[in-house]
Amino acid sequence: GSFAGKMLAVRPDISVVLQEQAVTCDAARANPALASYGKDQLRVVERSFFDGIQETDGNLYVLKYILHNWGDEDCVRILCNVRVALEEQASSKNNDDARVLIIEHGPIESSPEIRLLDLHMAVLCGKGASERTTEEYSKLVEASGLSMHRVHPSKGGVYVLECGLPV
Repeated sequence: GSFAGKMLAVRPDISVVLQEQAVTCDAARANPALASYGKDQLRVVERSFFDGIQETDGNLYVLKYILHNWGDEDCVRILCNVRVALEEQASSKNNDDARVLIIEHGPIESSPEIRLLDLHMAVLCGKGASERTTEEYSKLVEASGLSMHRVHPSKGGVYVLECGLPV
C-alpha cells in the first residue's frame, strides 16, 4: 500500500486500485498515510492475481515485487490475467496504450548480493521463487502473450519492465 500512497502523492489527479492478498489490504487500510485518500482515489481490492484482475479500466497496471515470489508457470498465469485486463481496456475504451509495469530487483547477473537473495528466496518460499534476468522476464512476458516494450534500470538496482499488448 505504501507504493500506492507514493503514486498518489506525486499524481493526486489519478486513482489507484490496490489488488492484493487480504493481509496486504488490511495493512493498507490501517496505514494512516493512506487514510486521507477517498474511495475515488484509492480502492483496496482483496483478490489473488491468480483469480484475475477485478478492475479492468486502468491505463497502468503495476506488479511491484510480485513475480519474483513465483515460479515460471505461476508468473505466466499472473501475466495472462493482466493481459486479459489490457485486452478489455483496448476493446472497451479503444485504448491500445495501457501498460503493465513489472518492478523487480535488478537482474541477477548484475550483483552477487542479488544471487544471495535469490538463494534465500528459493529456500524460504519453495514455490519456484526466483530473481530473474531481464531476458528471463522477457520470456515470461512473451509466453503470456504480452510484449516487452522497454527496460528502465534505476541507480538503486531496481528495474522497471514496461510491457503491453503486442503492436
